[in-house]
Amino acid sequence: MPTVLIADESRGTRQLVTRQLRGLGWQTVEASDGLEAIDILAERDVDFVVLDTSIPELSCCEVLTALRRSHKYSDLAVVVIGIADAEAVSKLVALGVSAFFVKPFTSDFLRERLQPFQPRSNARARLTPAGNAPMAPDRTAMVVDSDAQFRDFASKVLSGSFSVIDVPSGAAAVRACGLHRPSLVICGTDTGLLTPDLLADNFRRRPGLSRTRLLLVKSPDETLAGDVEAACDGVMTRTFVIDEFERQLGRALGRSLVGGSPALEALRQAVESATQQALGMMAGRDTRVVSREPSVIDGGLAASTIMTLTSEGVAVRMVLRCDVAGAKTIAAGVLGVPADELSTDDGLATLGELANVVAGRVRSSTGDGQAVSFTLPSLVVDAIPGAAPEVGLTVAAVDGSFHLLVEMAMAAT
Repeated sequence: MPTVLIADESRGTRQLVTRQLRGLGWQTVEASDGLEAIDILAERDVDFVVLDTSIPELSCCEVLTALRRSHKYSDLAVVVIGIADAEAVSKLVALGVSAFFVKPFTSDFLRERLQPFQPRSNARARLTPAGNAPMAPDRTAMVVDSDAQFRDFASKVLSGSFSVIDVPSGAAAVRACGLHRPSLVICGTDTGLLTPDLLADNFRRRPGLSRTRLLLVKSPDETLAGDVEAACDGVMTRTFVIDEFERQLGRALGRSLVGGSPALEALRQAVESATQQALGMMAGRDTRVVSREPSVIDGGLAASTIMTLTSEGVAVRMVLRCDVAGAKTIAAGVLGVPADELSTDDGLATLGELANVVAGRVRSSTGDGQAVSFTLPSLVVDAIPGAAPEVGLTVAAVDGSFHLLVEMAMAAT
């Protein structure tokens, strides 16, 4: 059975990681500091390492440097967990880490993020996420940047959802399009003579690439000519933190949802109609749309589902948010029980059922060319509001008994 080394000073963290990895088919061995980790690596074969940034005795970077200088472990897959600033993360990327997860995290988050690193029967060399397997042309992403470290970082993050190719310049990107048809391009500002705006124009003139989304990545203090940014479908700030990269990517793709294809606009309209229909049926109250702008609700309950629009090859995350009192009011209409006799769990379960009904109505309302599939809802109590989504909708009962927020944004598949 393949073996993973977990090196972390915290016994609780080691136990949390151990439970998740054993559930994914790994045999685990633990180290509480860097010296112990080095001893274990010297004494036995290890196929994968989870390494904390703050381990004592030998630092995280010292352990990584020793691994990369070793013939045996030069290509070993290493996931780093902890807290680090942008400079430290950049150094970790240069040392070839496979992923970086910021603490604190939940067990569900950890299991989801470690899933792509499941052991394979013939795996002994460096592991890569399962998404690196050949994929359909419309699920290809391209990373264009002169910085090899950023290309490597972005490629690893994207590889869970795309088949990824990376190139160092705009000219190389155009040449690569003779073999590939990327649906997403992550493009830095230093792409040689063929700048991002020229690259975007070139792609849109090419058969099969007219709908490719090109997202520009720039440094926080970098100022560009307006026509360069305007030619792209979104702008991201350069980062080496995985969660921040994914958050920005979701928001940038969310803007494509706002001004995207007719099929995506039809999906947005279908969600609005289905939400009002489902609320009328379940809560037994007339409702109205009070806002079509993103909004925020503090705390409360949330239910989310991912709807995949096969005609577009994209996925959209839909989140329903409601305060506890409002969720209980909706549940009272469904269960025929006074709201003050219901629990928070009753309200949360009803919100999940509402998300399920809305998604089902959206699927049944779409035409043959716009097939929609959806996941079972995920439920959250005391939901923490994130950044305002690109598409928002507030539906309220006419009698004012509840307000429901509906959020939509592009999601990784």
